[in-house]
Amino acid sequence: MDRQTIIAMLGEEVYASEGAAARRAAPHTGYRGPPYAYASTVPEEIGALVWATPEAELDAQGKIRLLFACYRDIPDYAWLSDLAVFHYDDFSPASALSSGQKCKPCSP
Repeated sequence: MDRQTIIAMLGEEVYASEGAAARRAAPHTGYRGPPYAYASTVPEEIGALVWATPEAELDAQGKIRLLFACYRDIPDYAWLSDLAVFHYDDFSPASALSSGQKCKPCSP
């Protein structure tokens, strides 16, 4: 499993559209009554695909890297909450810190 496989599975147009919608909503996150909201299940669907990938194909560190790569394309807190709530114990603290530090901030 890699980023290109995910894009191919969703379709390039859908992946790009999701990214555009998430970036449009990102600056308004946390405000009451935002002019744009991103309410898609795509980040959760991609996360489920990534975490279901067999360990022999993609280890925990690789899964984290892939999720952060997708997060850069489709900035949504669902990526981070899924990682923190459901999978944080799947990898060592050093791996988590290393992957998180490598994720560059997303710009709208």
